Amino acid sequence: MISHEDMTSNLDGMYWNLGDFSLKEEKPQQNAVTSAIKTFKKSFPSICTNIMAVFENGKANLVQTEMIIHGVDAVNIEKEECALIRRLGQTASRMCELMENQEFSCSSDFLEVMYQCLTMEKKSFVSIKSALEFLNDNVKDKKELAVAAFLYLCKEKPCPKYNELLAMLFMNGILLNDGFSPLWIKERDKTEFKIRYLEFERSHQASDLMHYLVKIFSKGYKAAFKA
Repeated sequence: MISHEDMTSNLDGMYWNLGDFSLKEEKPQQNAVTSAIKTFKKSFPSICTNIMAVFENGKANLVQTEMIIHGVDAVNIEKEECALIRRLGQTASRMCELMENQEFSCSSDFLEVMYQCLTMEKKSFVSIKSALEFLNDNVKDKKELAVAAFLYLCKEKPCPKYNELLAMLFMNGILLNDGFSPLWIKERDKTEFKIRYLEFERSHQASDLMHYLVKIFSKGYKAAFKA
């Protein structure tokens, strides 16, 4: 059991009670990763629409997002937003390809690959390498590891831009790579999430946000794997 003191010293102040992201649901036993990736790909237009709205104040609706992902610019959507949506789609596809080839890892090196794909720019993530290693060594539940990595990256903001989008994709990579369905913040939950996130930024105490994300994950879990 890692203490709050160990967490804060290794995660730049962030801490929570180990086990806070606790779910009764388990992943399917057969073809778990393949099923999870399939679910993610099918859901990605909705994921993209919502996280763009939550983290980048995106204006594109689901239909427009699907058009943009497939290479068609949508009417009344700024070119910068269209370009970002398209790059998000390309980054998500690349992440899935690497998972299918068993090349995904919860590491700073993989974040560098994802960031370059998302922005077409190179960026070193050596500053957070030890924190991710600490999480990998001490958080054995992959679902909790995924959410902890997401919150840590959001708090640290190691990128010049798109920190939350990158953190969201990275979190889902960890989930999918262990056979669990995707998790994302919906636009309708934006206000509540932001209020809780602001408190997390102030206190660095992640337990409340983890409990909140458990509720979001649980709602979509059975639906994702009902087939």
